Order: sequence, then structure tokens, then C-alpha cells
Amino acid sequence: NFSVNVKTGHLQDFGSPGYKGDLYQAVMDVQGLSFPEALEWIARRVNYQFDEEPSPSETTLTVATLAEDKGLTESFLQELGVETVRPGVLRIPYWDADGEASVRNRLRTDATAGKGSMWEQGDAPIVPYGLWRLDQMRSDCSYLFLGEGESDAWTAWEHDIPMVGIPGKSMYETLRAERVCGFERLFI
Repeated sequence: NFSVNVKTGHLQDFGSPGYKGDLYQAVMDVQGLSFPEALEWIARRVNYQFDEEPSPSETTLTVATLAEDKGLTESFLQELGVETVRPGVLRIPYWDADGEASVRNRLRTDATAGKGSMWEQGDAPIVPYGLWRLDQMRSDCSYLFLGEGESDAWTAWEHDIPMVGIPGKSMYETLRAERVCGFERLFI
């Protein structure tokens, strides 16, 4: 049984024990999106255009400030292609297993992804972060760690730990089983 309260916008699925929420939560859960991404997803479906760009956080994000926040070096992030696309907005490039650039890259406006991150629009599926390193990781060791997001992967790589970053806690389906074949152990 499924119920929607049109006055409050809340919904409840009695068939999924304890699931309650509103439209935004439902879109985040079903589509595997963050809140800002869910807003964009809904806006596209109703042909709504936002009047202005998302505003940068109080402290303008730069590659240097992101590196400092994550305990990494700026040059390390630059080697991974992290770049400023406009003041306060960074692009974190994603590549597939063959090293081909993805159409969908992460944009960050805050050092904390949950406070300011979104995906570049496109038709391509979102993929885990670090796929282009899998062959090398597979040849170097028999195990692989699965972390959440780019910064977990960066920290692991900085310490020579093989890791792929799942781009959000609800996006586990982005990692296909054949990608991790050849590893004897997976640590989640």
C-alpha cells in the first residue's frame, strides 16, 4: 500500500517497513541522488529553469582549499585533473576503465560533498571513481577497498591503498561485478 498526503507532500509505502518521506527524498532514494541533484532532476521534468548559478560556499573553494581540507597536496589533486571551472566551482573528472573521459563529472562548490556537489548533465551513466586505475590495482595486489566518493579514494591512493570510490552511499549499483573480477578480497 502506498499513500500520498497531497496537503503536506509526504508519502509512505506501507509495503516497505518504515519508509516515509517527501517527493525530494523519494527522488533521492530511487535515483540515487543528493538533494541538489534531486532538485535538478525534478526541475528538468517540469521544464523549470533556475535563474542563477548555485552560489559558492562562504569560503570560495579552490583546489588548494580542497586539498588542505582533505589532508592532501594541491599538486596531487591537480595530477588527477581536479580543476577550477569558475570561481568557487571545481570539476573532478571521471574516466572509465579504458581511460576514456566520462561525460558525467562531479562539480564541487564545497569541500564536503554533501554540502555542495552535483553532476554535470549528460546521458552517460555515472560510474565509480577510479575505474581507470583498476588494471594497475589488480596487478599490484589481490584485494580492493570500496569507499564512498572521490576523497576516500584520494586518501587511499595517497597511501598506496587500492580503492574505488562509489559516488555516494546510495549509488552502489554503479559498480558492476565484472569490474572487480580478479580481486580475491573486497573490503567495503
